[in-house]
Amino acid sequence: RPFVVINCAAIPEGLLEAELFGYTRGAFTGAYQDQDGKFVQADGGTIFLDEIGDLPFGLQAKLLRFLEDRVVERIGEKKGRTVDVRVLAATNCDLEDRIRKNQFRQDLFFRLNGFTITLPPLRNRGEDVVLIARYLLQKHRPNTPDAPHAFSPAAIEALRRHNWPGNVRELINRVRRAMVMATGGVIEPADLELAETGGPLAATDLRTQVNLTEREMILAALRENGGNVARTARSLGISRPALYDRFRKYDIDPHLLKNRSH
Repeated sequence: RPFVVINCAAIPEGLLEAELFGYTRGAFTGAYQDQDGKFVQADGGTIFLDEIGDLPFGLQAKLLRFLEDRVVERIGEKKGRTVDVRVLAATNCDLEDRIRKNQFRQDLFFRLNGFTITLPPLRNRGEDVVLIARYLLQKHRPNTPDAPHAFSPAAIEALRRHNWPGNVRELINRVRRAMVMATGGVIEPADLELAETGGPLAATDLRTQVNLTEREMILAALRENGGNVARTARSLGISRPALYDRFRKYDIDPHLLKNRSH
């Protein structure tokens, strides 16, 4: 069964409708032949609409109509075609915030929101950051004898402690850079452009550094206590309500670290 992917943010607004729905010959300048769109290409399978939050507002109404009746009307064609397509969508935007700003249709949001999977940011994924980094190293590692094959213990700790504001894309870029910069078979924190403490090489101000340090201490304590909130609070010398306040402040989900002690 077909699996078709389209990035809604990567295609100019003027071309996106033609890419999704297709067009007929002569529908616009340069349309020299009939062309099926992504929805027709995905007939009988799945279409993945990446970065749906960046879909132009004017095109959202047409997408909503398609989701309601599953009929594709190519540009320049009056007769539609019914297709059987499973629709998946993803975004890193806060769609509810965009709805409030009249940048995303509320009815389209509810139509897409049949089943939602929320992926937590990398900074809240516990040991996953190390697993992903090792996977990326093996995936992108050059097949040469002198290519790095592992992370040093200091580099692993730096990966754990870094705040990852750029999420997985930042991790991918840092690992790729480290493979180029490493001078031996092991990647060090400097190759990742991370300080050995794991945070950014330079804090922007004292308050930022204090917050980063406190967050790192909480994450380390959670890892040591297998995600158990009561034991973590006792080890930090604070109450459970105070610890939950810090979970909210630093966007930490203790459930993701449960039973992941190292």
